[in-house]
Amino acid sequence: MKQAFCTLSLAAASVGFAGVASAVPVYVSFTTDISLNESTSPVAIVEEDVLLFESNSPGSNTDGDVSVFIDGITTFDASGEDIDAFDVFGGSSYLSTTGAASIGGTGFGSNEVVSLTGGTASVELSIGGSGNLDALSVTSDGFYFSFTTDQASLTINGEVEGGVLEEDVVFYDPSLPAGNRISLAFDGSAIFDGSTEDIDGFDVIGDNLFLISALTGFDIDGTGFSDGDIVQIAYDPSDPTQSVASLFLSEDEFDAGFADDDLDALALIPEPASLAILAAGLGLAATRRRSA
Repeated sequence: MKQAFCTLSLAAASVGFAGVASAVPVYVSFTTDISLNESTSPVAIVEEDVLLFESNSPGSNTDGDVSVFIDGITTFDASGEDIDAFDVFGGSSYLSTTGAASIGGTGFGSNEVVSLTGGTASVELSIGGSGNLDALSVTSDGFYFSFTTDQASLTINGEVEGGVLEEDVVFYDPSLPAGNRISLAFDGSAIFDGSTEDIDGFDVIGDNLFLISALTGFDIDGTGFSDGDIVQIAYDPSDPTQSVASLFLSEDEFDAGFADDDLDALALIPEPASLAILAAGLGLAATRRRSA
């Protein structure tokens, strides 16, 4: 599989990420229903929610500010769904779920990418393979994906590719000629110290600069990270083994008792203009708080 070179220029990339990250807000979703200790009061979270989280003291174990960005209970047609991939781009939210679901009567499967704009859901991509889509990033150039299991054969909107591992991230560019639309964007086997990691959260935040989270605890170049940590990767596409990892956001900043749960979707907050469009169009902005 050919290697993709990310040359994206996002406004977020100018925010000076270094080592333990700054207080840039992030969108997150979780594998189970949990209660997070927000700085003012506990907030009950269900697995179909997407949260807007901002750390009060980056790099510490201090709980941050939590608010609900997408209320899954009122968004999905049925309760108990689980968002396992999420991003925000161009005034729309993009998501995937662990199982079949529907929004406003529009049904979709676990391996389909759905856009949500102004409360209206549309299926954007259909993916065929043996595993479930569990990480997603959307850019002006295309879509980045990771999956729950190794893919012997991967199909994206009719484009077929093989040999995708669960620790890899692939890039799909629909503008390219058929046969050249899928490429390897993140070679996990060259990054992780272990051989069977599973990326369950991914976002592109700059030129070859990524955020990741994994299903279980993992090591990169001898440094250990937890399954709820968000880790920044300065990726070297010419030699992925030379990529540099640093802690972006510790799971302890969500909640001191968060270690028993897992982050399974993440996205860096977009530029202010896109956020304003989302808040006005979706009507799902972070205004509601639930008490535990």
